[in-house]
This record gives sequence, structure tokens and C-alpha cells, in this order.
Amino acid sequence: MPNLVDLSQFRFRERNPLRPHLVCTRGCSEYYSVDVVVKAFADVKKEYPGARLDLVGGGLLEGQVRQLVADLKLTGVNFAGVASRQQIGKYYDDADIFINASWLDNMPVSVIEAFGAGTPVVTTSPESMPYLVENERTGLLSPVGDEKALAANVMRLLREPALAAALAKNAYEESQKYTWDVVRGQWLKVYRDLTGQ
Repeated sequence: MPNLVDLSQFRFRERNPLRPHLVCTRGCSEYYSVDVVVKAFADVKKEYPGARLDLVGGGLLEGQVRQLVADLKLTGVNFAGVASRQQIGKYYDDADIFINASWLDNMPVSVIEAFGAGTPVVTTSPESMPYLVENERTGLLSPVGDEKALAANVMRLLREPALAAALAKNAYEESQKYTWDVVRGQWLKVYRDLTGQ
């Protein structure tokens, strides 16, 4: 069954011009490889010195991620902390590109939220991600653990804003499949099939 997203939390907007302002709304846990996001951002910074990265969320590995930012002498990284349901939409709206580097995932709500906000998605491709993100239609996929490929996809969007706009539009349309009005019927069918009604 698909995950749900409350699209009323998000405002779709076109990114024109597309800025090197990235957001990652995954917590600092082992599965989400925020260290890979930071390393990719370091490569983006070499080409786009004014680039910014908002890291939204907390987690056990936050200290290690902060140390990595310090070791790489990176500027422009904002540790925003955990965002409430009422605040999360602002982070997507402020940013222009969503970046994710998870090595294990199922159907991350954060990606669906990015779809709903019109924030083009650049993500690694753990086993189930291609079921959610279609490469070059609703986002750009990179191999797991490959910060160079992740950075290259971010910079590709910055060089090809028309591609970024097309991905965002397609992804927004895709996000409509994850609303309660759509998913409710699928749940009801499962329950009816189980109960024989």
C-alpha cells in the first residue's frame, strides 16, 4: 500500500530561476546516509560557491555529520533541527532541490512531500526507490553511496533548468496518487477482500 501525504502542508511553486539551495529532510540515522549528502554538497560547492544546504531533522549521528561539515570546512550548511508538521512545508518551499542519499528505504514520505512542493528530487536508488521515483521523469537517480553521482545530478539540474521544471511538474502530478482520497479506496478494497465483503 502506498504511503500518504497531506498535500495541504505544501505549496507547489515553479523554481525559476533554479538556485543551488538544497534541502534534505531525512534524519541523521545510519539508513539515510546524510554524510553522503554532505559530501555531495561539498562537490556542488566547488562549482557553485554560493550553494546552501538545509539539513532538517535530528538523530543519533548528527554529531558525526556536524564534524564532517567542520572537517570539510563547508559553509552554507544549516542544521535546522526537527521540524513540526506545521513547519516542514516551509523548508521545501524555501529550497530549490531535494537531495536524498539513503541506502535502505521503502516509500519515503519525504520524497512524496518534495513531489508535492515542486522541489525537484535527486536521490540515491536503494532497492525500492525506483518504484517511487522514475529516473528522468519524476527525479534523478544515483547509485547508493556514490556522492559524486549524486552531486553530478544536482549540477545537471542547475545546468538544465528545463529538465528540473519538467521533473517537478511530473512529480507533482505523481504526488496526487498518495493523498487519502486516492489511497482510502485501496485500503477499503484490502479490508473487503480480507473479510469477503
